[in-house]
Amino acid sequence: MTGFFEYEYLKFKKDHLKNLVALANSEGKMSEEEFKYLYKVGERYELKPKHIDSILAKKEEIAPAIPTAHKARVNQLYDFIQTMFLNGISTDKDIEYLKKLVVTFGFKEEFTDSLIKFYNERPHFDEEWDAFQNDSKKFNL
Repeated sequence: MTGFFEYEYLKFKKDHLKNLVALANSEGKMSEEEFKYLYKVGERYELKPKHIDSILAKKEEIAPAIPTAHKARVNQLYDFIQTMFLNGISTDKDIEYLKKLVVTFGFKEEFTDSLIKFYNERPHFDEEWDAFQNDSKKFNL
């Protein structure tokens, strides 16, 4: 039965990376920094380079899938904010896009400010991240 759980966990990690790729590519372009960051995320998830390359090569074909679990949604939004900051959140259009994404993920628009503030207050520790995730439940729609 170990093989089944290993497969499911690998699928989960690939799906998470696919979501990040789909979200990063939602405007039709990705910077070199975004590619590097997404590759780093794939490595953090212990994906093989061939898996990461395959996902990045199909970036135009990938549609985002929103996770149902609360912590998974927060994780993906936070990872996406990291990719946005690599590109530089500089315009009202960027913030509006992020707000729409936050609502699409099932959170109140105000959660956008909390995500950005938490990102800007780096470095984070596991305890801070757990507290942030638990506190974020107040922003659920």
